[in-house]
Amino acid sequence: MYRRSLRKVCHALGLERSTYYYKSLHSDQAEIKQLMKEIAYSRVHYGYRKIHVMLLRKGIVIGKKKVFRLYQEMNLQLKRRNPNKGDSHSSLPIFWEQFRRI
Repeated sequence: MYRRSLRKVCHALGLERSTYYYKSLHSDQAEIKQLMKEIAYSRVHYGYRKIHVMLLRKGIVIGKKKVFRLYQEMNLQLKRRNPNKGDSHSSLPIFWEQFRRI
């Protein structure tokens, strides 16, 4: 419709031509985040290190520091196990402890 050169249009808008031609080197991380979320929810005891290994196995080349950063951004956390608090039957009298072993 309006036949103007790119140079004149960019000059009128106050932009450099390099800004018009700029292509980001960073890929969209939405699919990586989705995969990380799927792995984290299917394997609740996996931290960022094991998630990194799983992504590498699926053929996604990504650094461990980036996985850690995305892991923190998405607020994923390990589901911690409760510590073992000892024998739950220790309050039983000695007779019942001996009877249980028979």
